[in-house]
Amino acid sequence: MTGRTVPREELTPAEGSFTEEERDYLTGRVPEGTDPAAVLQLGTEACDRVGYLARHDRPAAVAALRDGEIPGAEDAIRHLCPEHTGLLEEALGEGGAE
Repeated sequence: MTGRTVPREELTPAEGSFTEEERDYLTGRVPEGTDPAAVLQLGTEACDRVGYLARHDRPAAVAALRDGEIPGAEDAIRHLCPEHTGLLEEALGEGGAE
């Protein structure tokens, strides 16, 4: 990412607070002047898409991850939806098939 990003300690939503996992995901990826909740939404949408595919067609989910069809899925899985780590590892050829 180019340009300045919001420092971790300044990542705050308009209402409520972020979990540590959400903060980890957001650190280094929220450009100054951008709502961190909008960036978080992209990550949660990636998790939702992976989850949907995994429930309906596991091989398609693995293929989508392998082929980069779900933008930001790798980082989202690592921070926001680790329950899909097995799919990611399979897609990356790291073993870990469930």
